[in-house]
Amino acid sequence: FVVTLPTPNSTTATLAHNNQLHRLVDVGGSPSLRDTWASYAAAADGIVFVVDASSSAARLSLAAAELAEILAGPAGKVPVVVFANMQDREGAWSAGAIAAALGVSAGVGVPRIVLPCCARSGEGVREGFEWLAGQ
Repeated sequence: FVVTLPTPNSTTATLAHNNQLHRLVDVGGSPSLRDTWASYAAAADGIVFVVDASSSAARLSLAAAELAEILAGPAGKVPVVVFANMQDREGAWSAGAIAAALGVSAGVGVPRIVLPCCARSGEGVREGFEWLAGQ
């Protein structure tokens, strides 16, 4: 974990974890890619949603609307881990504040969690993927 940049288009990777292979698809967050989210989410066994915890309340509101739209479809039945990224920045929202802003809570039978992380250092990332793999 060294340099992080916004995803300009969809990319895939394979993650080996606890003798299991997981196919990861980073669909990116730019407005031009958001129309593709539903098609990827419908086929997902789990969702990782990354939020910039140092962003404004207005941006968190937009993220909340986008996440709600994703979870209103078939993806609403799969586990979701939200990474409250950029915890290394001064004034970053806590995981609890992000959960409240996004309206994320454990649904009945639907595991959901918001975890603090810092993609640059890797702090919290492993824990999130381990949680998701265990669901």
